[in-house]
Amino acid sequence: MLTLLVLIPLLILLSWLRIRRSQHNVTALFLWPEPSQVTNARFSFQRFKSSPTLLIQLCVLALLIASLARPAFRKPRLFSKGQVAIIVDNSASMAGLVEVGRTQTRFDLAKTVAHRLVDELGTESQMAILQLSNASLFFDRNITFTSMKQQLRQNIGQLTIQPTEISPLALRPDSSLNQVVFITDYHDPDHDSNPSVRRIYIGQSIGNLAITKIELTLDLQRQPTVGVEVTWFDDVPNFSRQLTVELQLLIDDVWFTSRFIDGLGSQVQNFFFDLSSIPPQSQTLTAKLKIEDGLALDNSASLIFQPQIRPELVLVNNRWSSPLNAFLATHPEINLTLVTTDTYNPNFGDIIVFDQIVPKSIEIGKLTKQNLLFINPNKDLPFAKVLRKNDLTVIADQQQNHPVMSRVPILDLMIRNSTHYQLPDWATILVSAVSSNQAAVPVIWVGEQPNGQRVGLISFDAFNLRQSRFPLMIPEMPLMVSQLIEWLTPPLRLIEEDSIQTGNNIRMNQYLTSEKVSVRQPNGVIIDIKKTIFNQTDQIGIYTVLSDGQPIDKFTANLLSINESNLSTGREISAYEIPPKNTKATLAQLWSAKPAYDWQEVWSYLAVLATIGLLVEWVIYRHRVRM
Repeated sequence: MLTLLVLIPLLILLSWLRIRRSQHNVTALFLWPEPSQVTNARFSFQRFKSSPTLLIQLCVLALLIASLARPAFRKPRLFSKGQVAIIVDNSASMAGLVEVGRTQTRFDLAKTVAHRLVDELGTESQMAILQLSNASLFFDRNITFTSMKQQLRQNIGQLTIQPTEISPLALRPDSSLNQVVFITDYHDPDHDSNPSVRRIYIGQSIGNLAITKIELTLDLQRQPTVGVEVTWFDDVPNFSRQLTVELQLLIDDVWFTSRFIDGLGSQVQNFFFDLSSIPPQSQTLTAKLKIEDGLALDNSASLIFQPQIRPELVLVNNRWSSPLNAFLATHPEINLTLVTTDTYNPNFGDIIVFDQIVPKSIEIGKLTKQNLLFINPNKDLPFAKVLRKNDLTVIADQQQNHPVMSRVPILDLMIRNSTHYQLPDWATILVSAVSSNQAAVPVIWVGEQPNGQRVGLISFDAFNLRQSRFPLMIPEMPLMVSQLIEWLTPPLRLIEEDSIQTGNNIRMNQYLTSEKVSVRQPNGVIIDIKKTIFNQTDQIGIYTVLSDGQPIDKFTANLLSINESNLSTGREISAYEIPPKNTKATLAQLWSAKPAYDWQEVWSYLAVLATIGLLVEWVIYRHRVRM
């Protein structure tokens, strides 16, 4: 490109040859230019003194030649070569304030730092912008790197907070092939030694008051009560700030009652609100803290208050005076229906208990959709065959880890007659006995069939005092029977929970409806349900379950995360804390490495200057022509 410099003397030669003296016969000289101009024509080098356009043309030509040569200078860059992944922490804690007295959030500051890192991208390197919630795309090699800074800045602008608890960043062995920068607010000493990830910490440790639990329970009088757990997070031990905070309870967004948190001398405080005075109908209960602290996402939590639905239990037997009948008739958690084999309706009920009876439909393998309990059937069942009869057995072992047997004392019991069944693969033995010939006999077992139906079997006449003293065992009998009924109770609503933590899955019992089921998220977006598990719960608020477009149920999602509400960074404030005064020096100090160098081309700036010079030359030329 340097050979183009010969154009400069050619331009000067053309300008010198442009003005020539010529002789003319005239009658007077007063109409001609001043003598100084004539003198200029005589002395060639003086022509250039009155030609500013020539100087501009020379500068423009020099700039164009220089731009064609693509000049560049060395500039320090953090990312001079290779691929770089910038991962921004977008968990709920990033919505907290950077420090006390500032309104900027940690997430906004993280995006600002990400913009600075884009400025450090070299000409031979590429970058990708990710948020922590989808960082798995990087480790699965499922993202596209680019060197276009404008596109990267747009990607940064599209990052959003996900108000959930996100698992910490974990690396796979092959991820070291790329440079990874993780911008977060929490110091993790276990991962600081990992050279595969460069971490940039933002924000300072600040105190925060949060609702960490909300649940609906029953008090000793079986009246509905909502319990709220409030936790104070602060780095100062034995915190004793004198502060009064109002904790409100709202029903359908209308104030119902309040409690006051005084002193905050304790890290965790629990509050209970009596709901016995509200009508038993579906309502939204919201606990709300009236405070402006480090994080606003955890200052409220809600749940759906639903009227209690009791299962329909059908007891099929031909004996009306039995301890089982009396016990079930006084059970507060069920609606009991007593029938005989003649009045038994296989299409009614949620739980069916067959007391020494096996209907013909069950014998031939036509099982109902209800959950079943068989008491001393004495016959083959479709899923269990009779092996032998036992005359005398003694309880030897029981499975106390199962929900049916939890808190049930050890059974000290002898059984006169029992039946030994061949158990199916899906069965779990709860109580086993030893027969007179020292053979192990399962006497109580339960299980869930592949189709989801739950089945229980008691292989002896448990409520016959001539067979055992089981009906007289207190608290063993009522406790075990109540927990067995609870285990057999099927889901009575389309969804199993009234309130969940954001990001958690919720199970849909779609067999309760044959219509099309969908969920309307708090932002109004409707998502069709194609599986029994709904996992798109990353928004705080109320989710409405729809069947054919009509609302049939609700549930709420709340933050309720100790890890995210704790805005302590877990580290001391240091000189390399972001935001720094000098980003480049800060990052170099943070990484304990010198930044690499990259060639920065400037030809585009020279071309712009040349264009401006041409415009100036044209304006001067037009001005002189008009004069």
